Amino acid sequence: MLEITLKIDGKDKGFKQDFVSVRMLRKMYDYNERVLNGEIKSSKEGLDEAVNFIVELYGKQFTADQLYDGFPANKLLRKFQEDTSKIEGVSEEKLEKISEISIEKN
Repeated sequence: MLEITLKIDGKDKGFKQDFVSVRMLRKMYDYNERVLNGEIKSSKEGLDEAVNFIVELYGKQFTADQLYDGFPANKLLRKFQEDTSKIEGVSEEKLEKISEISIEKN
């Protein structure tokens, strides 16, 4: 199950998504492919696409503006990675190991 908490009107509001369609998996692969092929030209464009993907992933229970204004900037990339990994069936433990290896290399 996917979960996200946003601050909306000064209050924390949680959202859950327990079903992810194959279509969303395909959209995730399309996004990743465009990133790898350099088709996403700017960080801003990549951010906008990631935010819109998360909004759609959660069934549009919240808007892109609510995500932009109500989610911590320093946690967005990690949240995107966690959710897309869960879609692919990567466990939290494996994701943590991948992150540790990535940090060690840098």
